Amino acid sequence: MNLLNTHTYDPYYKDTFETEILPNLPPLNNLEIEECWREILIESKEYPHDIQISAMQTYRCNDLDTNLTRNGYWCHTLGAQVWKLIRSNKDAIIVFMEQFRDMNTGRCPAGQSNRYLQVYNSFLGFKPFKTN
Repeated sequence: MNLLNTHTYDPYYKDTFETEILPNLPPLNNLEIEECWREILIESKEYPHDIQISAMQTYRCNDLDTNLTRNGYWCHTLGAQVWKLIRSNKDAIIVFMEQFRDMNTGRCPAGQSNRYLQVYNSFLGFKPFKTN
């Protein structure tokens, strides 16, 4: 089975992030972001060890800028914002946590952001793909 490179989604998300997604994300201050990540790390303890480790490694890499928008956007913030929107949906939480396992194949900020946006897209209805 060939795995799809998460960077395949870069053009779709980059073109629509500021206009379609960003306005729908909850604004979070630094304290709220840290609280979301605390919840994420606690939730990760319910999953296999590799997901727990990857979640912690991702959290520790929180100072990387994704450059997803022209002004740049922090993947750490995006992860917290998506978490806040999906945290009451058990199915979405499972998919969100699985993204940490997938991040073991590469931890670049753009790829991390794309993984969070895939969860957003799957559970919150944003459809970035054109159907012409």
